[in-house]
Amino acid sequence: MEEAGQDWERRALYSQRLARAGGWWWPLWVRAWERARPGDPDVALVRAAAQVGHAWRLRGAYAASMTPDARFRWFHAALCRAREDVAKAALLNPGDPTPHVLEIRIALGLGYPT
Repeated sequence: MEEAGQDWERRALYSQRLARAGGWWWPLWVRAWERARPGDPDVALVRAAAQVGHAWRLRGAYAASMTPDARFRWFHAALCRAREDVAKAALLNPGDPTPHVLEIRIALGLGYPT
């Protein structure tokens, strides 16, 4: 992540790859990273990306009309929790546009007004 510097496209790519590497459950290595470097914008971004991705996996790939109500409840609850992680990532690195891109995925899921 540090190697990407202010190359925002690379930073976004790295954060997505690391976020996907965690799978459904948050891996122990990320928790260790958070403990070792509290307030690190890199780990905050990876956590935010993972949480947004997790919410969308909960939603599933079905059309909205075919998605069970329970899945929508889980999805919306997970997106609401992810908002906090995205806000933290944006606060820790104000110049990084990546958290704002993640916020777009949250906006789509929660139906932000236009």
